[in-house]
Amino acid sequence: MKIVFIEPKPPEPHVYSKFKIPRLGCVLLATILQRAGYEVKVFVEEVSKLNWDEAYSADVIAISTTTSTTPRGYMLADRFRKAGKKIIMGGSHVSFMAEEALEHCDYVVRKEGEKVIVELIKAIEAGRVPDELPNISFKKDGKVVHNPITAFVEDLDSLPIPDYSLIDGMSPNTSVVSIETSRGCPFNCAFCSVILMFGRKLRFKSVERIVQEIKYYKNTLKPRHIFFCDDNFSANFKRTKALLRRLIEEGLDCDWSAQVRVEAARDPELLELMHKTNCYAVYVGFESVNPKTLEAYNKGQTVEEIKQAIDAFHRYKIHIHGMFIFGSDEDDIQTIYDTVDFAKKMKVDSVQFLILTPLPGTPVYNNLRQTSRIFNHDWSYYDGHNVVYEPAKMTAYELQVETFRAMNKFYTYPSVLRYILKLDAYYTLIRIYGKYMVHKGMKLKKVYIKHLQQLLSNKMKLLSDKVKHIQSPLKIGIPSLSVDQRHKEFFKDFFKHLGVSVVFSQEKEPDTTLLEKEPDKSKVLELLQRQISIIQRKVDIIFVPVLEKVNHHLSELVKAEKQIVSEIDPKLILIEIDMDTLYKSCVEVGLVLGKRLSAIRRAYTSASKKMQPLPALSG
Repeated sequence: MKIVFIEPKPPEPHVYSKFKIPRLGCVLLATILQRAGYEVKVFVEEVSKLNWDEAYSADVIAISTTTSTTPRGYMLADRFRKAGKKIIMGGSHVSFMAEEALEHCDYVVRKEGEKVIVELIKAIEAGRVPDELPNISFKKDGKVVHNPITAFVEDLDSLPIPDYSLIDGMSPNTSVVSIETSRGCPFNCAFCSVILMFGRKLRFKSVERIVQEIKYYKNTLKPRHIFFCDDNFSANFKRTKALLRRLIEEGLDCDWSAQVRVEAARDPELLELMHKTNCYAVYVGFESVNPKTLEAYNKGQTVEEIKQAIDAFHRYKIHIHGMFIFGSDEDDIQTIYDTVDFAKKMKVDSVQFLILTPLPGTPVYNNLRQTSRIFNHDWSYYDGHNVVYEPAKMTAYELQVETFRAMNKFYTYPSVLRYILKLDAYYTLIRIYGKYMVHKGMKLKKVYIKHLQQLLSNKMKLLSDKVKHIQSPLKIGIPSLSVDQRHKEFFKDFFKHLGVSVVFSQEKEPDTTLLEKEPDKSKVLELLQRQISIIQRKVDIIFVPVLEKVNHHLSELVKAEKQIVSEIDPKLILIEIDMDTLYKSCVEVGLVLGKRLSAIRRAYTSASKKMQPLPALSG
């Protein structure tokens, strides 16, 4: 029996496109099957084009996908399935979306597959239903069956050394080779699927086995660089130090890099060993310079610790690739500006500014789905470069555009010159490549950016239709019930800068029911109606803000107030506002009035300066 493995190509070029580093899943499973006597071949589409003739000659097609490569994976699965091939799918996405995947394939291997792949192939070969095989999902009598998840590899040394020669297009003298030394992660970042795939329990290869693997690759593939592809290479300091000491003893001086957390920079002995063994760079998930975002992500680190880590790595001549994620519910436009300034000030060597992506199975995905904030369900956009949900404190359009602008502000020609003057050829090229990828990415994103603009326009269209026929100068009325004095001043200044005047209703005798913990809705309605009647004939349009965190009694009436406003007069526009989303609400109001985003931002910045601590925009 012949099995062909396929790792589909991503939908768009990305930051690592230049570096052909296959993921280990396909090649490791293929190596296991080859040792079991099967004919196997691996196609990694980022390394070489798929040989369709060879694929069609296989009995079984095994496809491994990430979330963004899943649509192409499904397309390939459908095509080969139509030709009568048995289709297996695996990877992080289908592990959590098995029922979706089974519309395109015959079997889904959920989470780890090394302990079950041979038995699954034997079952297929014998025409047997894999009822007893753990980690497998399939359909039986038209119903989906999910066998229990029990097959985790406890002894990583028992796995064979992945045979990269099985990958079409891989040859000796490759530039980079990946080596896995551990699995699992003790942390619990809200956006990450690692612990969901591999568990929180750390499992390690022995130092002896890792040394054996390095020697094997140095003699066969002759790589110039080794990438330790663990999610956290330094998860256990004692074990990492033992490995690095052994590399020194064995004279294995190949340049290497790895993913680590900021904790790795706290141990001078570890840093010294990393330096002595030619650690060229570390990939560090800093994620954010916003303390509230770090807390929301469950990151377990502070901004000060990030600063200390950067300084420490640089002291030991180790380059830093900093990874940041924009778009948490605690992030606003200013967070993006601050992050760029931070990365430049701290002289991070290269960065990856990603957009928060709700990957299936993660807490972020579950939360956004439950609150109906995900508006794009095309998995090909789930690659960290596209906004697919509605952010809390900025529009999706702004998050998309500002992320690319942030990359453009970081990868500048003066920064290229700085690395030329440092005689650092590699990072000179990285900076040039980064600048090129930003330029290319912005061109590729033009259509999607227009799509986000259209979504925003559609959202505000019903409101915009109410004002587009009104001739300037426009007058806006706001019932005093809806705002406190502080926000009155803010709205006066904000609308003034947009060329719009504001009229507030005035009540000579304040209604005491507004001070009650549970206000009488009928009295609130009566007062609101009275205030609106005062200003109704003086203005062109009436905005009714709901300042949820300012007037807590109104926050309890938000849903009721929406109905109240619609019943009073179709001329009214209800805008839900609280202190945390005031900027986003102002953007939406400004767009309703037909103002440009740049003018809205200037108006917001001017108004917010007069009522600190509202966040002002400085970028």
